[in-house]
Amino acid sequence: MAVEKWFVISPFEADAMARAGMDVRSSCRPTPDEPGKLLLDTAKIDQQELKRQEVIYETLVTEREYVRDLKIIIDLYLKVMREKKILPPKGLAIVFSNIEQILPVNVELLARLEDRRIRSGAVVKEVGDVFLELASYLKMYTV
Repeated sequence: MAVEKWFVISPFEADAMARAGMDVRSSCRPTPDEPGKLLLDTAKIDQQELKRQEVIYETLVTEREYVRDLKIIIDLYLKVMREKKILPPKGLAIVFSNIEQILPVNVELLARLEDRRIRSGAVVKEVGDVFLELASYLKMYTV
């Protein structure tokens, strides 16, 4: 039994997809819950491109959650432990490593990915360049 899969998109995104050569309007219907949004039947989209867009979207969502989690760890744990002197500086370095240096890089990565998605509309053509531009900073993860 085939399972229907739908994406919720805006008319702007549908237009962007059409400009990118993906005529999706005929595969859309209005959403019952979100006025002004469209449901896009993914069965009508090239499956390789659909998978690619899903990976790009998942990367964006995961990065957003990661940045949120880093901020929580820094604000609720590291800063509090530092202020209350729960651990000596060496202990904090062992537990938290370079988390405070990692955060700004991931904030920048997230901002660039979100900007690319906004400027591209629904179909993001390129994201590799974003990672290449930040590659030297991502080496911080090898500490």
